[in-house]
Amino acid sequence: MKYKVILSLLLTILMFSFAFSQNKNEFEIQIPDSGTVQVLKTKDGSKFIGKVISFDDEKVLFETQNGNFEIKRNKIKSLENYSDTNVKSGEFFNPDPNVSRLFFAPKGKMLKKRKGYYQNIWLFFHNVTFGITDNITMGIGGSLFPEVDEQLYFFTPKIGKRVNKKFSVAGGVLGIKLPDDENRLVGIGYGVGTYELKKDVVDVTFGAGYGFVGKDLAEKPVFVLGLETRAGGHFALISENWIIPEFENSINSVGIRFFGEKLAVDLAFIFSITGDSGNFFPYLDFVYNF
Repeated sequence: MKYKVILSLLLTILMFSFAFSQNKNEFEIQIPDSGTVQVLKTKDGSKFIGKVISFDDEKVLFETQNGNFEIKRNKIKSLENYSDTNVKSGEFFNPDPNVSRLFFAPKGKMLKKRKGYYQNIWLFFHNVTFGITDNITMGIGGSLFPEVDEQLYFFTPKIGKRVNKKFSVAGGVLGIKLPDDENRLVGIGYGVGTYELKKDVVDVTFGAGYGFVGKDLAEKPVFVLGLETRAGGHFALISENWIIPEFENSINSVGIRFFGEKLAVDLAFIFSITGDSGNFFPYLDFVYNF
């Protein structure tokens, strides 16, 4: 069955992406700017919050709240920079691992090179997205309904760039192959920007794109407006809103994202308004970041 082929493809891409992301830890040792905190992880599983004070070819001097210590470079697994807004009362709060998207819509922010995620929406829709470089990502996914031969599948290439410390832009395509007799390809080509009102705490996303069905392009653009605000140590509030002038329609959502270092769960309430009528339904996804 075709759904088994899609499942095999998704699993293959997921395993390849995970293995590639684990291959050779590439990181730069640097003394951070003010307003930046660093998370140092060692190969034996230890984790330290602080900043690099000095370093040479063999060792690093690292400052923490409890004092300074020296560590050999070959003992370090990773060193990552974060905004100091992630540290509250001496405790480090993991930033949202899904910085490149709202619930479904893309942000102007990009995945880092060799970073990626597997997303499962309502159990039946699967997606793997991977950072090829810091400026290019690629996603592929599809539906997996049991005992159904004809499934839909989609691809999501995206390119982007951080313009400055607060503003990022990106553009891409969401293409969907429909399981119908015409074998149609539908989707949207878009451009999007994300502005950080407060780094790693509040950002606003806005964008526009043109939908297409085969070679036919929509006469009017679709607009998206999103907001994400950090509301606690392990959750954020998100709103994602699509305005579709061609059909005098809007699709709006509000919800919450729970997250740890690797895992995240989105719970949202989606409502579609057309004229005097409306439809309401829940949204649920699970995400594993690698």
